Amino acid sequence: MIGTVAALAEHRIIDPIHLIERIRVQDVVLISIVMFIFIGVVEELIFRSIFQTRLEKIFGLRYGLLLTGGIFGIMHASYGLLNDILFASIFGIVLGYIFQKTRNILFTVSIRIVNVILFGILPNMSMSIMANTQNFSPDISG
Repeated sequence: MIGTVAALAEHRIIDPIHLIERIRVQDVVLISIVMFIFIGVVEELIFRSIFQTRLEKIFGLRYGLLLTGGIFGIMHASYGLLNDILFASIFGIVLGYIFQKTRNILFTVSIRIVNVILFGILPNMSMSIMANTQNFSPDISG
């Protein structure tokens, strides 16, 4: 649920291009594997297990969390939008807070469904809606 809400919010901010042309089961499976294993797991290991854990020891729980969230946001600044950096920072803080409370990296990785929804599903849904509205022409000839 957290990942879905985050994906919907970020989709409104950055309006990403689609990574897969049509939603087919094999494409969703492939993008899910890439997003979860290569992006979700690796980023969570780096940001939560390494950065956050060490920064919490140095600066305390609050500042370690905020610093990790800020670094997470800056690292996700690929669109160059201040809104996107702010959103990613807040999302990084939310993931970090969840990690602080649970110390469960698998839980934060599972929230990374946001990547699959954001880049794989929502752009295709947007394109489908736009195509359907462009093809719709009401008969007003009476």
